[in-house]
Amino acid sequence: MHNKRANFTLCLIIFSGLLTACGSASPTSSVGEVETSVAATFQALTPQTEITQSVSATEMTVPTLLPTSEPAQVLTQGSCTPYAAGQCEQVRSDFEQAVGVPMVIETASFSDRVTGGTGTACRVHASGNGTTLSMGAFTTLDTFLSGQGWSWDSNYGAAGPTGMMEGYRKGGTLGLLSVTWQPSSRDLCPSNQPISACVLTPEQKLIEITFDIAQVVTYIPLSVDQCAAWLTTLQLAVPVTLVQEVVDFNDMEGNVGTACQVHGAGNGLDFSNFMDTANALDSVFVSLGWTVANGADGPTGTAREYSSGNQTAIVSVTWEPSSDANCPNDQPIGACNLTPEQQLYTLTVAFAQK
Repeated sequence: MHNKRANFTLCLIIFSGLLTACGSASPTSSVGEVETSVAATFQALTPQTEITQSVSATEMTVPTLLPTSEPAQVLTQGSCTPYAAGQCEQVRSDFEQAVGVPMVIETASFSDRVTGGTGTACRVHASGNGTTLSMGAFTTLDTFLSGQGWSWDSNYGAAGPTGMMEGYRKGGTLGLLSVTWQPSSRDLCPSNQPISACVLTPEQKLIEITFDIAQVVTYIPLSVDQCAAWLTTLQLAVPVTLVQEVVDFNDMEGNVGTACQVHGAGNGLDFSNFMDTANALDSVFVSLGWTVANGADGPTGTAREYSSGNQTAIVSVTWEPSSDANCPNDQPIGACNLTPEQQLYTLTVAFAQK
């Protein structure tokens, strides 16, 4: 997989800028200690092995696995869910501007006729007659989508005398665009002639635009045992207690699903800086044969995506000032004078499999 740092929009928004390091504490284990201890827990990463062996010279207590939030719903791989509401609204607004007629958003049932996956989609929709719309809207919208990073999927293309359809991909999202027409009344067109021979006034030609946008579920979580084994291993590398949860998941290329996530939080008394912790975690993954696929860094954190076979993990270590920090809005965050207690750290490592 190629490194696509510029494509991870969310991380670039959160982390844009130069790296900083604040605080005074350090992780509970050094990178070298973590590398030495990883071998002792490697076998625990297979589901059939119980997590009972010692992981270091000093016995480590495994934290209680408590969810930190309401678990996300685990969806079937290949099923379809609607495009995110904010992104769908942006498409609606852009389409409305491109074709010059009001567009609305609806929730529609969705079926992927190529894979058989079913679910629901966000539908961007407009209808009118020949006085307000034309079949040229298809070309207009096709050109617009191509310019916005959507690529054609030839499996979904179709054309006929009453309309056209095309399929588009953007990350893990599938969009189906159709522009069709029909007579306002069936008796306007002779039944013994092809529909293309029907002569209609603009008012008699009803035109409809639909763009159904669905996210195709790619990922499911690792098993509970696998996630628990990862929690045991990663606990060596971090200075705060980790807990386990199931969360919605997006990889850095836009593919979606759900993941098992280990999560911890602390402040500048626990973390020396986010890069020390990120590097300690990197040592664990590299030692176990995982490779870095994508990443993004900035003044308030780092995110890295790792892969191993059909499994993906995203590590995020970030910090933000506490509500009483009173950081100036006109200065970079790195210029804010904070006490260790005012630096609030969040660590997440999400694991998913295809």
